[in-house]
Amino acid sequence: MPARDQHTAFWTFDSCVHLQVARESETFRFRGPAYRILEKQNHPIISVRMQKNLTHLQSVLLFKDSREAGNVRIGSCIIYEDHRFLVVDKPANLLVHPTCPGGPNTLWDELRKFLAYEIVNGGRISFVNRLDRETSGLILVAKSTETARALSRLISQHRIRKIYIAIVFGWPESDAFVVNQPLLRQGTVRPSKIWLKQTVHPDGYPALTEFRVARRVSRGGKPFALLAAEPRTGRTHQIRVHLAHAGHPIVGDKIYGPDENCYLDFIASDWSLELEARLLLSRQALHASALSFKFDGADYSFTAPMPRDLEDWLALTKTGRSVACARNLE
Repeated sequence: MPARDQHTAFWTFDSCVHLQVARESETFRFRGPAYRILEKQNHPIISVRMQKNLTHLQSVLLFKDSREAGNVRIGSCIIYEDHRFLVVDKPANLLVHPTCPGGPNTLWDELRKFLAYEIVNGGRISFVNRLDRETSGLILVAKSTETARALSRLISQHRIRKIYIAIVFGWPESDAFVVNQPLLRQGTVRPSKIWLKQTVHPDGYPALTEFRVARRVSRGGKPFALLAAEPRTGRTHQIRVHLAHAGHPIVGDKIYGPDENCYLDFIASDWSLELEARLLLSRQALHASALSFKFDGADYSFTAPMPRDLEDWLALTKTGRSVACARNLE
């Protein structure tokens, strides 16, 4: 067996049994019909009982492999997993679903590899919540149809709490505010250059988002704010549209930022110095930072730290009027 590189390893035994190994800190997790962990000369060894034509344990040297989504090791993005669901801290610029054959790698593609054993044994990947490609943060993924139905029911009943952080243009007047404005697709009520673009309209679907200011900063003499956003409904682009409507669009937002032509220019010619000057960040500064719910009689709460690109952006700012940051990001 060839030596392998870092992180997540996949093997097929006897042409039918799949074993997957993922590393989480210093703990290794194993999937298989039967297993035990051995140590030999400081090398982890897996002993696996095959389901086909074998009645004894067969020892296999554990190597680590890197299977990346772009430059992302998907195993390292999984912050929780049990037999029913897992929670992924999705990196920015990673699509959730494939959009066309032969398109870029997606979270769906990577999870199909990561959950190969479950899928072979009748499992099914279902995204309970979804994020835009440029938005980073927590996604809840069901492993079976039954779990997907149960978790989707919680979503529809607004019993899954989601908190996002966003960096926005300007300083909101109040440290806490609510936007309660209905949303619909802009093209249904007026011309729109972008088919998916949403807008506030009285004929739209109810949408409510609560916002809290965590930090007020300045950069290049201009004001910006770090906000915590809690959507009480789940409309397409809800946080982005509500912030733009409130006069505080998200930094880097190509559709709801300074001008929707930024999105069209990006599609036509990719990122440019002109777009950087207008948007200040190559992706929208929105991150799904917390997720909590009660399921099967247990309480679950997950958090994802601020990504490095947003931390780096904030590091170049000067702090303005102070607000209780930790409290407002809860």
